[in-house]
Amino acid sequence: MSEYFKYIYVILRYNFIHNFIIKLWDLVKYLLPLHFSCYFTKIRQIKFNPVITFISMIIPIPSINKESRIGKALNIMFHVIDKTEAADYSEDVIWDFSKCSFLHPFLIGGLCVYRLKSDRTIKLQGLTGYTQRYLSLIHFDESLELPNADAAEALMTEYGSKSYIPICRFRTEDDETIDSITAALQKIIQRQANLPARFTSALSYLLSELTANIHDHSRSFYGYMFSQYLAREGCINLCIIDNGISIAGSFQSSPKYDDKLLGNEGEILNMALSHCSTKNLPDQENRGFGLPTTKKMLAEGMKGSFLIVSGNAFHRHDPHGQQTAELQQGLGWDGTFVLLKIPVSLPDNFNYLNYADRL
Repeated sequence: MSEYFKYIYVILRYNFIHNFIIKLWDLVKYLLPLHFSCYFTKIRQIKFNPVITFISMIIPIPSINKESRIGKALNIMFHVIDKTEAADYSEDVIWDFSKCSFLHPFLIGGLCVYRLKSDRTIKLQGLTGYTQRYLSLIHFDESLELPNADAAEALMTEYGSKSYIPICRFRTEDDETIDSITAALQKIIQRQANLPARFTSALSYLLSELTANIHDHSRSFYGYMFSQYLAREGCINLCIIDNGISIAGSFQSSPKYDDKLLGNEGEILNMALSHCSTKNLPDQENRGFGLPTTKKMLAEGMKGSFLIVSGNAFHRHDPHGQQTAELQQGLGWDGTFVLLKIPVSLPDNFNYLNYADRL
């Protein structure tokens, strides 16, 4: 019996030393100059059979300027997700926010939805008091549920005077509920940014078309929305996200295209952006996904920015031009991720009816 307790004592003592070394290494790593830091660090134990393997991967979240273009936030998000996916399932994945002074809405929105759907345990560290409060306010750990229109209307009281709408999750199976939720969120955004009445129709169309697409095409039970009004930059950053089958998946599963050879996902995304529809109804032929009118209105009419990632394809359209391309192998989004940068002041010659005529 004494030998048994002696063996237990050895194991406990080893664990104590092992954990102490891990904590000491974390401290040393942060005291090293920045150029010695790695994008991720693995700490592996010395072989000792009685002790469970302990490994951690630390992934720094870099800071992004508020003025950064949409693509930069997206590139960082894909980098973080790629590193997370590369981790072994025996590893603890830790997102380190110690170098992040500004939480860009597009980056945070994507990381939140990825973390919610991931089957990995992803921990956070390096949070300052400000970043911890902000992540709590926007429901980063657990999205805010909007089960019905009444829940969305209730947001008016709490968030109408704030500069953000927290990361919200809504069900997509009922058109009427989606429309009611979208209308409530639109009112909140207009109140937060003090938008004039001429914004109403354009903002309503942007939101309703993009949320309806989740129901019509993604086969996702839930959609996510998150927005942040940046007064100094004069814009609203808005994310609309789903974890569905992607636009390419929607086309490939449609009987209308089952006898056609479809190309890569970039080509299929271009089809959706060119008024092609997955439906067989004649009156739907020119409706497509509503994306052509949405992005044209925002980028060319309102002088904002539009970016969509679906599967491993993306499309960008802003006042500087437009581009469709495929992401490098291994990168992408399981579903569709739409990013909108909406200016709060419209050009004098903007008229919603110039685009509504094409609907």
